[in-house]
Amino acid sequence: MVTTKDTGIYTKKFFDEFWKNGFIVIRGMVEPELCEYSNALARSVADKDFGVIMHLHKEDFLLAQSYENLSKLTSLHEKVMYCRQLNQVANHFNNFLKNYEIVSYLSWLYERQMVGLLTNLFFKEPGTKYCKQAWQVHQDNNYTGNKNGMYVTVNLAFNYMSQKNGGLRLYPGSHKLGTLEAEQRVSYRESDGKPGNTILKKLPMDPIDCVLEKGDVLFMHGLCAHESSDNNSKDGTYEMIKNFKNSKIKIFQIKNNGCIAKSRNVGVMKSRGRFVAFLDSDDYWFKNKLQYCYDSIVINPKINFIYHDMLINQNKFGLISKKINYFRLLKNPIYDDLVFNGPAFPTSSVVLEKSYFKKINMFDEKKQLITWEDYDAWIRFSKVSNEFFGVNKALGSYTHDYENTLTPKKQITNLNNFIYKYFANKNKVANWCYYALLSSYFKEKNYKKALHFYKKINFKKLKIPSIVKLLIYYLIIKVNLI
Repeated sequence: MVTTKDTGIYTKKFFDEFWKNGFIVIRGMVEPELCEYSNALARSVADKDFGVIMHLHKEDFLLAQSYENLSKLTSLHEKVMYCRQLNQVANHFNNFLKNYEIVSYLSWLYERQMVGLLTNLFFKEPGTKYCKQAWQVHQDNNYTGNKNGMYVTVNLAFNYMSQKNGGLRLYPGSHKLGTLEAEQRVSYRESDGKPGNTILKKLPMDPIDCVLEKGDVLFMHGLCAHESSDNNSKDGTYEMIKNFKNSKIKIFQIKNNGCIAKSRNVGVMKSRGRFVAFLDSDDYWFKNKLQYCYDSIVINPKINFIYHDMLINQNKFGLISKKINYFRLLKNPIYDDLVFNGPAFPTSSVVLEKSYFKKINMFDEKKQLITWEDYDAWIRFSKVSNEFFGVNKALGSYTHDYENTLTPKKQITNLNNFIYKYFANKNKVANWCYYALLSSYFKEKNYKKALHFYKKINFKKLKIPSIVKLLIYYLIIKVNLI
């Protein structure tokens, strides 16, 4: 059987290596794009602590393990959509159990038909509750007690894995020692952070670090002893950069003390190109984004500021997307449009000419501008250039963080700071500012203040949907002030 398929990964050399060491790594067995999609699906149902998500291919298990996510949804429609999403996740991971390449390779290694039994996904997300877990030296078959060690582990790396982010260490040849006596410790929730049915005796061989690139597959004998490290990285940036394998990508670390403007300014100053593009850590660009922007500049060299539409998740935890609700094409003069009509596009859509950006001293790092320093920068940019180009097309996706959305109190503070800076004549404050203050005070249940700003709004400048919404606000406010 070994010699009849002696090509590619099906060679006698690979076969012998597996049975000599008890494991073998097949590089690039799964496409990186499929790994990214699988990551997104798994994260969409993971709990806030990113603990163990078991049996991803079983919808009932997913429902039980993501109940916290489901309980946050209020409407029946959202709950139904979330359950449909769980079905989508289960079907996706069920396909891995039937993956022809993986199952065929297992069958070839063991010279008999093999089937997938279950899928476990252990999250060691940086900065989360279980990231410091370090599994002790153990054998997977020690849990199941399968005869002859026929319980085989297949590890598919959805991300780069090494000792720096919780990867595995393997003991070559340990599978030949048989089932070893171990201290029974089955829960990953052990308080000391050292879970695993720990082997009691010292092994005669030294471990080796197992480094997996995205899409690699580790086939491991059920009796192969192994352990894992913890993940003390803070945000996973190193691993992400490693995945790209591109020397052109540079990473600079600074202490910004919570001021994103400071980090962005360092990035701008370190950049070498004529144009600078911004991308927040939880947002994504589509593959054609930079090419589209480049082509636009070639066609019209006068352009020195590009912005575009983006997609946003439709519900709190879903993958279904729709266009964001605060993109619009600006009208000349750009300054007036931005000031009097409010924010018009997300930061991750912006590509701008660096020389013009330096003229306005880039992002303002003052404390009172934190969370709206980007909007302030675009307004100031429009004072030195009116050559803005808007793309009414989604060239990326925007992640709305429901956990870190600004509180009404912070929104009120930001609005007051904005009014103080851009409206010297307080009698000519933009309508959208009053509307936003009304909404924020309403959320704070300060109905007197909400009514105060309701009376300042100029209804003649509003469209019918906004007027209807304001009337609903008004009715609720009056009821609460009775």
